[in-house]
Amino acid sequence: YSNYISSTGMGWFPGYAIDMETGERLNIAFGEDSQFPSQNGRDMIWNPTSSYADDIYYQTGTGNVYLGGKHFIWVFGHNLNPRNAYDLMPAYDYGEYINRRLKEIQPVSNPITYAARMAGMWSNAMWVSIPMLNGQLIKPANTTDPYWFIKSDVKISINIANPYQQWSNISISSTAPNQGYPMYFFSLKDVSPTTNDNTTAKNSLDLIKVVPNPYYGYSAYEGSQIENKVRITNLPQKCTISIFNASGTLIRRFKKDSPVSYQDWDLKNEYNISIASGMYIVHIDAPGIGEKVIKWFGALRPIDLNNF
Repeated sequence: YSNYISSTGMGWFPGYAIDMETGERLNIAFGEDSQFPSQNGRDMIWNPTSSYADDIYYQTGTGNVYLGGKHFIWVFGHNLNPRNAYDLMPAYDYGEYINRRLKEIQPVSNPITYAARMAGMWSNAMWVSIPMLNGQLIKPANTTDPYWFIKSDVKISINIANPYQQWSNISISSTAPNQGYPMYFFSLKDVSPTTNDNTTAKNSLDLIKVVPNPYYGYSAYEGSQIENKVRITNLPQKCTISIFNASGTLIRRFKKDSPVSYQDWDLKNEYNISIASGMYIVHIDAPGIGEKVIKWFGALRPIDLNNF
């Protein structure tokens, strides 16, 4: 509310900002250009228009640039370790500190000092934008709501790759956790592997796949022109893999007993002869756990004899 902190210089902004690194709420300031009252620039309300400039600007390049009334938005960071008094920025206080400081930073006899004070104040602005209204929005007749143009909640996420350095807003001491460097805690409780649980093992049978499926003459597992290979993945440590053709004839069988979670198949039968293209049934039998059946289709390419 505009009079909550001060009866002058304050307005109400329909939003808030959160520092995603610290989780704290941040101070926000907005502005307007009072020389453009027709663009809502003199009402102390954040209500930008859709006007970029006047007609003269478009015709001659010398007219007024409105930018929607210049309703700038500034988001201020939290800085308790300043270089001087004007670099300070406390935690969220409804904008009270910014309001007080801006009233103190009035033009002084020394322009250099004034500029330095202003620079120190605004150096804490970590993000700035100048939104404009969508020109397709039409203001409803007889509305008294100054924020009629806000049709829904809008969330803007700004992610910055910060360097690994001391980001603490307090004086760093020898007893500070991690010497003031970023320190994170996480838990693997909900994602840790489950062992010796038969129900989990049975459910894991659904993860078994033949890759690729279907096979169209090539897979990423092949290392040469004359090689054919698919991979049966997510297998338990001990299992028997039986591969049948569509008529039920056994084509190939693998007995697996190793911690490796996959089994490669070179698309050959028990007699080391390449299989024909078509549909095949892959049966996995995991003792004490269960069975899994997969339908697999392969279209084999002709043998490449270029190297012979």
